[in-house]
This record gives sequence, structure tokens and C-alpha cells, in this order.
Amino acid sequence: MSKPKEIKQLSKKCKLFPSEILGQGAFGKVYKGTYDGVSVAIKTMSKENLKKIGQENQLENELKIHQMKLTHPNIIQFYDYLQDNTNHYLVMERVEGKDLEDKLQHGGDSFWKDREITTQILFK
Repeated sequence: MSKPKEIKQLSKKCKLFPSEILGQGAFGKVYKGTYDGVSVAIKTMSKENLKKIGQENQLENELKIHQMKLTHPNIIQFYDYLQDNTNHYLVMERVEGKDLEDKLQHGGDSFWKDREITTQILFK
């Protein structure tokens, strides 16, 4: 018999699966979850850690970009922002495949062309 999957209920629509880490970065971890029944990626950022390293503005900037509601096949969709006493949660479209670090190391010219186009869209 398999062990039941651990679930953290973030809201009525959103569930995070703590045992299913998709990735990790400088500001937190990304977990598998569901939002309104759809498989998603949930980026978690510790409030305490963001404050310690002076990066509260990083979260604000990321939220501003997501709230622009940009739609393009190469832009991950943003679903929701949630928080509790200890963490911030960004609920985003889950995309299968390689991560950004791998793209940077092995992406070739197409990555840099995509980056240039994205920069033009965001900062026009």
C-alpha cells in the first residue's frame, strides 16, 4: 500500500504537494500543486528569508510583471498570489521540460533571441 500524498491546502482552490519539489532557486522552492483542479507550479518564498537578504522588492517586482496579464505561448501564465504567516506563494502554469538554468547553458542562439523579444515586450 502506498503512502498517501501530503497536501497543504493554501486556499479553497489551491493545494500544494510538499513532497513534490520541482525546483529550487535563490528565493525559495517550487512545488507541484493544483489550482482549481489544474496542475500548477507553486513558487514559495519565505517572508523571513526575503527580509534577511533585503529582497522584498524582488517579490513586488515579480508580482507587478505577473499582474500585467501578458499572454503569449512563451510566457508562463500567472494564476494567483497567496500568503500565510511565513510564506508568499505564486501560483503559475506548470510547464514540462528543462529549467531556465539548462536553457542558459545549452539553449544556444534561440534562447538569446527569445530573451531579446521578451525584453522588448516587457519594457516598451
